[in-house]
Amino acid sequence: MLELERRTAKLEGRVEGQGHVLTDVAAAVRHLEMRVDRRFADVDVRFTAIDARLTALDQKLDHRCEALTQRMDALEAAVNQKLDSHFRWIVGLQIGMVLTVVTLFIAR
Repeated sequence: MLELERRTAKLEGRVEGQGHVLTDVAAAVRHLEMRVDRRFADVDVRFTAIDARLTALDQKLDHRCEALTQRMDALEAAVNQKLDSHFRWIVGLQIGMVLTVVTLFIAR
């Protein structure tokens, strides 16, 4: 019976030691979880900052594109006006030339 008690005490000691090891592993896992959570929080903050910067850049580009579109529209209007003016001059000169040629043929 003494042998059985000694073996039981020895097993209890081992189980108790394993319990401490499991407690240490659980603490290490909790510590790792906290570190991972902090990292994810840091990454979230960085992504939020990047998102804010990209949003500001997008708004700036939209503003620049709008200004460029307005300038291009104004330039297009000026070019169209100038082309219309030149077209009228060319048509006027052609009509004048046709009238001159017709008049010369009639006068002959």
